[in-house]
Amino acid sequence: MQRPALTLLALSILAGCAGPTLSPGPQNLAPESFAQAPAASPGAAQMTAAFADSAQLQRIVDEVLANNRDLRAAAARLRQAQALAESAGAQRLPTVGVGANASRQRAPNDLGQFNNFSSYGVNATARWEVDLWGRASANAQAAGYDAQGAALDREAAQLSLAGTALNLQAQLIGLGHRLRLAKEALLVQNQLLDLVKARVGAGRGTAVDQARAEALVAQTSASVPALRNAACLTRLQLDLLRGQPPADCDKADSDPLPALPQPRLVSLGTLPNPAALLAARPDVKAAAVRAQAAAARAHVAWAARWPTLGLTGQIGWSAASTGNLFKGATEVHSLAGALSWNVLDFGARKAEQTAAEAGFESAVAAAEQAQLTALQDAQGSLSTLRETELQAAAQASAAEATTRARDRLILVGPQDVSESYSQWLAAGLGPGVIVRHTPPEQQVAPVPVSTLPKLEWLERIEIEPPDESVEPLPVPRMRCVVSATELMMHDRDPEAWQRRFVHGVLSPREFAPDAPSRSRLPATVRGTLVHRVLEEIRQEAELSAILEETIGGLDDPELERLLSDDVCLRQAIEEEIRSVIQSPEWAWYVAGEHHRELSFVHLFGAREWRIGAFDLYRPGVPGADAGRDGAWVIDFKTHDIGADEAPKVAQDYRIQVAVYAAAAGIRSPVQVALHFTRPGVVVKIAGPSGPDSPSGQQSLF
Repeated sequence: MQRPALTLLALSILAGCAGPTLSPGPQNLAPESFAQAPAASPGAAQMTAAFADSAQLQRIVDEVLANNRDLRAAAARLRQAQALAESAGAQRLPTVGVGANASRQRAPNDLGQFNNFSSYGVNATARWEVDLWGRASANAQAAGYDAQGAALDREAAQLSLAGTALNLQAQLIGLGHRLRLAKEALLVQNQLLDLVKARVGAGRGTAVDQARAEALVAQTSASVPALRNAACLTRLQLDLLRGQPPADCDKADSDPLPALPQPRLVSLGTLPNPAALLAARPDVKAAAVRAQAAAARAHVAWAARWPTLGLTGQIGWSAASTGNLFKGATEVHSLAGALSWNVLDFGARKAEQTAAEAGFESAVAAAEQAQLTALQDAQGSLSTLRETELQAAAQASAAEATTRARDRLILVGPQDVSESYSQWLAAGLGPGVIVRHTPPEQQVAPVPVSTLPKLEWLERIEIEPPDESVEPLPVPRMRCVVSATELMMHDRDPEAWQRRFVHGVLSPREFAPDAPSRSRLPATVRGTLVHRVLEEIRQEAELSAILEETIGGLDDPELERLLSDDVCLRQAIEEEIRSVIQSPEWAWYVAGEHHRELSFVHLFGAREWRIGAFDLYRPGVPGADAGRDGAWVIDFKTHDIGADEAPKVAQDYRIQVAVYAAAAGIRSPVQVALHFTRPGVVVKIAGPSGPDSPSGQQSLF
C-alpha cells in the first residue's frame, strides 16, 4: 500500500515542476524619444503658467484631497487590500489551537450493567499544510500585488483629482472675468445705442446704423446667460470634488472675483524619456502590478489541481477525573500526515485554471493599453505645449504690432498746440490712450461737436472755366509728407532734391545700382542685411538662420550666389551683427519694453507730415526725463569707418536726429543716439529744436 502512494506522490511532484504555462508579461512599448518633444535649447521647454497665486491653488487642492469621497473610498480599499494581504501571508504558517473538554456518559460494561463514566481532557493541536506547489505563496503574492495596486490607484486618483480641480478653478476664474467683461461691454453698448438713436433722431444717422447697434446689444445680451450658466456648472463640479454641498450659483455670482494673475514662464526642466515617464506614472505601474497579481492567481489555480499534504500534531491529557489530569499516565500525543487529491472533478479545476490564465492575458493587455494611453497623453501634451508656444509667440507679435500701432497714433501732432490733430485724436480714443503734453498735468479736453467743420459749402461750389486772357496760376503742390531722407537731401544738395522730389527724376543708380564684385558688397545691401537681422533677432542662436532668410529675401540670385560662395564675406557680416548683439549697449536696448522698426507719423506744420521709422525705440522708465532710464531712439548706421571718424560722421545726421527727437518727443522727452555697427561706437547727438532751428526743423511747404 505504501509503494503506490509514494509513486503517485513522486509523479505528481514531477508533473508540477513545470508550473502553469503563461505568456510573457506586459511589453515595454515606450519609444526611444517623444516625437513632439521641444528642441534641446535653454528656452525650448517652457510654457505659460495660468496662475501666479500658488497659495490659492494649494488651498483648492488641499480641500479636494481632504474631503473628496472618491479618495476616501480609495483609501478604504487600500486598507482592505492591505488586511487581505496580511491574511494571505499568515496562511502560509502553521496554525495552533488549544482546547478543553468534559463529558459524562452512561454505558453498559462487559457484564451488561449500566454505569456512569466521566471524562476530562486538555489538548493543543498544530496543523500545517505543506506548500508543495507554491499555492499558498502565490496566493500571498497576489494579495500583496493587490495592496500595491490599491496604493497606486489612490496615488493616481490624487493626481487626477488635483489636476481636475486646478483646471476647474482656472475655468471658473476665466468665466467669471469673461462674464464681468460681457456685462461691462453690454453697458457700453447700450450707451452707444442711445447715442446712435440720438443721432438718428437728429438726422445724422441712418436706420442701418441703429439696426447694427441693436444687433450688437442683442448678441452681447445673449452671451451673458450662457457665461453665467457655464460658470455655475463649473462651480458645481468643483464643489463636488471638494466634497461640499452644491453652491447657490445666484449668490455666488455676487462674490468678488479673484484678480487675474499675471502669466509667468516656468521651465519644465529636463523632460524624461518615454520609458522613465511610464515608470513614474502611478496608473501604468498599477496596471503592471495587476498583471503580476493575475499571474500569481493563475499559479494558485494551477496548484489547486494537484495533491495537498497536511501535517497535524497533537499533545494533551485525558483522565476520568480532574485530579488525574496532567499526570504522566494521562498524557496523550499524536502526529499524522494526510495526502489528499481530488482525482475526479469533471474538469472544474482545469476550467478554473483556464479562467485564471485568461484573466492574466486580460491584465497584460490592460497594462499595455495603460502604457499606450500614457504615451498618447504625453505626446498630446507636448504637442499642445509646442503649439501653445507658437501661439504665444504669435500673440506676442500681435501685441507688439498693436503697441506699434497705438504708439504710432500717440506720436501724431505737435506739442503744446491747442486744437491740434493730436488733441482731437486723444478726445476720440477714450480713457485708455493718453497723449503727453507739457505740462503733464494738462488734460486734453474733448472737442465739442459744434466745433467740427461743416461741409455743406462744398455742395454750393460751382467751377467756371477761366477767361482765356487770364494766365493760369501754377498748380500748387499737393504732397505734404516729408521724410528725414528728403530733408537731408534738401540741406545737402538742393538741386538733387529739386530733381528728385519736385520733378520726379531718379538718378541712374536707382535704375541700375552698382553690381556686386568679388571683393566688395554694395554698402546699401550690407546695410539692409544688418538692419533686417537686428529687427528680427531675439537670441544669438538665431543669427545664422535669420541672416540666411534675409539674404533669400533680397530676391537677387547674384547676391545670394556671392554671399554663398564668399564665406569670408558672409562671416564678416555675421561677426558685425554678433558684435552688436553681444555688446552691453544691445543688452540695455532690449531690456524691458522696446520697439523695433517703429513707424511714426508726425504733424509738424499746417501742411507737413513727417514720416519715418525708429530702428529701435525704448520708452524708458515712467517719470524719468534724462539719463539711461529715460526714453531713447537708437538708429543703426552701417558705415565702413573707424571709431575715430564716428563723431564727425554723426554730425551729418543732425537733421534726421532732429526729426526723430521731435516725433518721439510728443510722448515724452527723448534722447537720440547713433550706433555705428562696423566700429561698434555709439554717439549721442543733440538735434536742433525750437523756432530758430536750422533747415532740419523748418517746413518745406
